[in-house]
Amino acid sequence: MIVKTNQGYKVVSAEGKALTLPNLTKEEAIKRQYQVEFFKTCVKSQKTQ
Repeated sequence: MIVKTNQGYKVVSAEGKALTLPNLTKEEAIKRQYQVEFFKTCVKSQKTQ
């Protein structure tokens, strides 16, 4: 999920772990979130093969 901070936006996991630095623009945070979600699906598909 994307969280707004005093310095900008950052991407955090459901557990609250920061996945980026807190000084991103909203567009950069959205792009990073897509990257994280894509990587999660790639790892899951590789484990099932």
